[in-house]
Amino acid sequence: MEIGAFFILVIVAAVIAVLGAIVYVIAAKRRRQELGQVAAEPSGERPRSRHRAVENEQNTEFVGTR
Repeated sequence: MEIGAFFILVIVAAVIAVLGAIVYVIAAKRRRQELGQVAAEPSGERPRSRHRAVENEQNTEFVGTR
């Protein structure tokens, strides 16, 4: 009886390990695709955000608010 329970436990652990590996591979593939798209964009064509030097944080002007 105990050997059967141990065998079932081993099978369940193997199934969980295989499912975890599948999820990891899918996530790694999607991450590689997303990072590849970002790296493929030329840096000169992307719009740059405006930066402002301020003396007082209460008078900060944010991009697109005015």
